[in-house]
Amino acid sequence: MKQVSELYSPEPVAEYTLDDGRLVEAEDEWLRLSTDREAVEFGRAITVTIENVSDREVIVSPEHPFTLLEETNSGWVELVGTTANGVLLAALALPPGSSEAIELPIGQDIVADFGTYGLLRELSPGQHRFVYLGSNPYLCIDFEIKSSEKQ
Repeated sequence: MKQVSELYSPEPVAEYTLDDGRLVEAEDEWLRLSTDREAVEFGRAITVTIENVSDREVIVSPEHPFTLLEETNSGWVELVGTTANGVLLAALALPPGSSEAIELPIGQDIVADFGTYGLLRELSPGQHRFVYLGSNPYLCIDFEIKSSEKQ
């Protein structure tokens, strides 16, 4: 299994993320990423929304390509891998003011609903970064995964 970002770029995805400061929202002149919460416990879900903030249609990938990074002592590490051999060449026109949501169940099956995706290492509590690979430049937003209080 290879890192998802390898399908989109020969460079490590960390090279395309925004600075390593904490992010509340990430946007360019066309798209904005937001989450429904800044922190989430294991067993719950977080929703990432991709919104067209421009006054024209924006072309994005209908497959919602993304990867997740985890902050470690040695920097950001990519968590999501894929068995796919290429990228589906398709496009989705996102009208002005519209949005698409991606729901992520926080647990070891976090990417189970995304076809060829799988985790490269175990998900753990701490700071994480969602990187949307379906736009140029890539967009990212940070969130924290907390241990469940019922352990």
